[in-house]
Amino acid sequence: TTYDPDLSSVEFIQNPAELTPDLPDWRFYFPVGDPREFSNNLHAFQANTPYLIQCSEPVIWKVVGKPVFSKQEWRPDSYNFVGFHVDPNQPPTLEDWFSASVSHQPLDLWKLDSDGDWQKVYTTNSTALQSGEAYWVYTNGQSDFQGPVKIDLPQGRELDFARGLVEQDIDISIIDGSPRTIAFKRLSSLNAPDLDLPQIAGPVPLSIFKTVQDGETTRLEYVDLPTTVDFTGIDSISRPVQIAVDRNKMGNAPEGFEFQSLLEITDGQGFRRCIGVSSENRQRVSKNTSAKGVGAVPIDPNAGLWVGDVVLKTVDEVDVSPISLTPTATEFEFLVMLHVDEVGTVRLLNEVIQLYREGSTHPDPTNPDLEVVDEPGRYVLVTPSAPDSVMNEIGKTLLPATLRDGREFARRISTAAYTLIDENGNAEEPVVTSIGSFGATGASIEANLKIADSDPNNPFHHQYHPQHRYPKPGENFPDWTIDWNMEFTFTADPPDGVNTAGWGDTQLGGTYRQEIEGLANDTIVAGGYFKLQRASPVPVLNDGVTN
Repeated sequence: TTYDPDLSSVEFIQNPAELTPDLPDWRFYFPVGDPREFSNNLHAFQANTPYLIQCSEPVIWKVVGKPVFSKQEWRPDSYNFVGFHVDPNQPPTLEDWFSASVSHQPLDLWKLDSDGDWQKVYTTNSTALQSGEAYWVYTNGQSDFQGPVKIDLPQGRELDFARGLVEQDIDISIIDGSPRTIAFKRLSSLNAPDLDLPQIAGPVPLSIFKTVQDGETTRLEYVDLPTTVDFTGIDSISRPVQIAVDRNKMGNAPEGFEFQSLLEITDGQGFRRCIGVSSENRQRVSKNTSAKGVGAVPIDPNAGLWVGDVVLKTVDEVDVSPISLTPTATEFEFLVMLHVDEVGTVRLLNEVIQLYREGSTHPDPTNPDLEVVDEPGRYVLVTPSAPDSVMNEIGKTLLPATLRDGREFARRISTAAYTLIDENGNAEEPVVTSIGSFGATGASIEANLKIADSDPNNPFHHQYHPQHRYPKPGENFPDWTIDWNMEFTFTADPPDGVNTAGWGDTQLGGTYRQEIEGLANDTIVAGGYFKLQRASPVPVLNDGVTN
């Protein structure tokens, strides 16, 4: 049986013998064959709910279920039948647990003794609060007390890292504001007893964004679990803790399997809370990417639009052989854009507009008030080389994909670092040479550009230097046709040493080298690094339309 405050107001039960089916504020279950079976109104067990079970003899009862994050709701000015999330290996005293709750002072708490009778506890400073036990606790007025440590999840009753979601914030509050060290640990999950539920594909790799002290240097970075976070000073009251998933450490998973773990949060003073964590891996989610011409089949896990920066830090010395790259006095950055299609083909881009194509529906034959989806809506990436058939749809069937200041807005990304025009003067997105899989450690891509002197977007034609200005008609002037070779080599670790969430999954990078001919008598060689962020998972350009 379990007490349900929504059925009736509770007075107080001092003896379990008084728990009879005629009490309106209790839910009961009697086994098959019991003459009281007809009065059953308890049909399922709920997480975080206390139950009273009558046993004819001692028994070990093992319950297997899914951890559900929920908060204790207190009925004001009444006794509440409750249990608590405490550390079974380090149980706190009743006094310590409730010391920060004004609504539970003075503490009026009853527990069940070995004879099955409810007894009020007077030695609150020495009696331990036990995990797995239920108590009657009187609440004075309103209360939202959850224990000495309060946890708030961003959504739902677990941490669910759906595709595209790399990090989430868990809000943690220390109720009395005292300094505490909160420990975070990943625990293994058991397989679900029901085969209709997702089975375990493996653990969820987790890390936390925290301050790291390295000698005299202090920095913020993601640290793998297990780890601790100190709550001191102003931060001891309330602060968000960023927790991230590392999909780069996940393998493949059969259909119906899911990566699952438990996140244990403790304070070393008796508080303990376990939160369910689930995550999709990269391969599975890629199958769900919507785009015209791409069905529910495995596609490259890195398919989509990648945008980032190239940082030049070194340059070759003049008249030095062999080539030796020397650090520059300052760094130079420029934006670069790449797109990976469903089979891993990589193209260099310099402009893209993100739009949205609305889906189509038809009335349900059995219920005309309902609409059946024929084709779901999808995001579309439009480039300068898009055929007229696509361009003519903009503003009609291709609509702005985002809002800005409450108005529809078409997101545009571009770079002025290089121009992409073919020999006929038409816009293009050239395929680059790939060695290995895009994003894999040691893999590389190489792009060779020829920027014609006549190209109106040639970045080396400008009015800020007399030799680079546009010539007058008939004037003999240098030809600023540029041959530009770019080489990107992916590395396992961030090239700038900054460990960020999503590295190897939604963020990639590595070393960069370029050679430019046409600006000087000799080839100019420069080096540095690059970092990319996946801006869109759409695996095709221009909605798959080529003409």
